[in-house]
Amino acid sequence: MPTIETSHLNIDEIKIDYWKMIVLIFKQMSNTLETLVCQLQRSLEQLTKRVEKLEDENTKLKKWVSREKKKVSVQQWLLNNWTPRTDYITWQQNIKFTQQDLQNVFKHGFAAGAFYAIQRQLPLGLHKSFPIIGFKQRGMVFYVYIEGKWRIMEKHELETLAQHINSQLFVSFTAWENENPGIMDTEEGRKLWNKNLKKILLPPEKQDGIIKKIRNRLFQYLQMDLKNVTEYEFSF
Repeated sequence: MPTIETSHLNIDEIKIDYWKMIVLIFKQMSNTLETLVCQLQRSLEQLTKRVEKLEDENTKLKKWVSREKKKVSVQQWLLNNWTPRTDYITWQQNIKFTQQDLQNVFKHGFAAGAFYAIQRQLPLGLHKSFPIIGFKQRGMVFYVYIEGKWRIMEKHELETLAQHINSQLFVSFTAWENENPGIMDTEEGRKLWNKNLKKILLPPEKQDGIIKKIRNRLFQYLQMDLKNVTEYEFSF
């Protein structure tokens, strides 16, 4: 049977073991915390180096862009990058209307029919050889290639284009008449002739409206977005 003295010793031993265990736990926690702190410090150092590297690269990129992005006029850029097969005046003079073009005018009217004929002669796959071009950044303004240089198309030149189309339509209309010699022999034929004749006319009171429609359609078709050309800053 244990004595009081023995029981007292056992309690003291238990207390000592308890505190030993507590000390051991704190040591383990301390070691773990120290390890975590070291890992965090290494991660922070690595992150700091990455940020410094990115900032350095960004600074170099800004310097490159500032150095390389050249200011250039649209006309000069076109001269360096566009190679028209012919100048605008020659291109305009060579516009010819087929009987299908004429039928489009009969069906859709002067403006739409004229645009379809021009569109046929300016296939987008060959756009870098066009002697006329427009840019999204400058709405409804055409640039034309004349006498070896590019310049802004003047209002009267668009009017001249419409008048040339009008004259070609008369040529095609005459050919259509020759292909239908009996058209004037019946009332129905005369009505058709008169209706089609009105479609190819460019009366002064309607000329501005017709030219505006041609211009709008042609610009939407030809316009180029200069945002895709990132190495230049353009002046118009």
